[in-house]
Amino acid sequence: MSYLDIKNIKVKGVSVCSPKNVIENMEYGIVPLEERQKFVDSIGIERHRHADNSVCTSDLCYKAAEHLLAKINWDRTEVELLVFVSQTPDYKMPATSCLLQNRLGFSKACMTIDISQGCSGYVYGLGVVGALVSNGTIKKALLLVGNTQSKNTNYKDKSVFPLFSDAGSATAIEYCPHSDDFFKLSFGTDGSGEATIIIPDGGYRHPVSVESFKEEDFEGGIKRNRLNIAMHGDDVFSFVIGNLPKFTKNLFEHFNIAPDDIDYFLVHHASKFLCNKLLKKLNIPNEKAPMVLKDYGNSSNATIPLLMTVIKDEICNKQLRMYISGFGVGLSLGVGIISIGNLDCAEQIEY
Repeated sequence: MSYLDIKNIKVKGVSVCSPKNVIENMEYGIVPLEERQKFVDSIGIERHRHADNSVCTSDLCYKAAEHLLAKINWDRTEVELLVFVSQTPDYKMPATSCLLQNRLGFSKACMTIDISQGCSGYVYGLGVVGALVSNGTIKKALLLVGNTQSKNTNYKDKSVFPLFSDAGSATAIEYCPHSDDFFKLSFGTDGSGEATIIIPDGGYRHPVSVESFKEEDFEGGIKRNRLNIAMHGDDVFSFVIGNLPKFTKNLFEHFNIAPDDIDYFLVHHASKFLCNKLLKKLNIPNEKAPMVLKDYGNSSNATIPLLMTVIKDEICNKQLRMYISGFGVGLSLGVGIISIGNLDCAEQIEY
């Protein structure tokens, strides 16, 4: 098992930026009117947020970062590390983290990293940033995590289009040897499931061609082309249910922490059905698991920071122990127990 035990760090604040554009699933024309309520009840998503065509993930993360930096009053010249976690970058090259360093006015001595991860990305981001900051050679870092996966969905694909929401987040982390904060994390990967969630064309294995744009018909009246997300929900469910409870049990045992000592469980929102199964399997009480699925859908790797803004009143006023988990494309998962609190900011804004 891969474990990280990260200390000597302090989370100063979190900010999340969501698009103002709201898509109502009860108005989703692909599904007949009489079936829409059943559809909404099964996935638990009444509405989701889509960025405009001109808005990229970097724009949402930039807005979140600007808001956060103003709240925590950091000197931008002192930020030494910027990590951008997303699977919807601005370009194939250059790295989006480089562009954000310039937009945010950070020093040219700032280290920048792009990480390509989906729904497990926030846990991975905490691991990378926390490990680099914890030894004290880097004092201040900004973690930017988000996706605009709606751009990769096909309106005619009812297995995907009603699920995904766009969002960008910013998390400020600094070196602090006397802090009570910690990240205790574990990660897992099953690359044999590459086809479970995939955009088949557009990379270097299968470059864009004329055939990439041709819509194909799939079971259930679904249509999409090879530049759209294809997702096999049953296989995602099997991966998560078959692995996440085991990884979670091992995490608590490895770090000798009891689940009863956890204040909140921040579980990635894939669908109502999967979330409920996970909560039951992990024996998590509903009152300890905040949910935003109804109004924000599957916000990919920004789900965990979005959930932090839901408990703003507590996380800004006291220290909390939280279980976090993200899972999805890859196939990839990350679980963790984090202790953070007394934040200067835990807010959501709109673009």
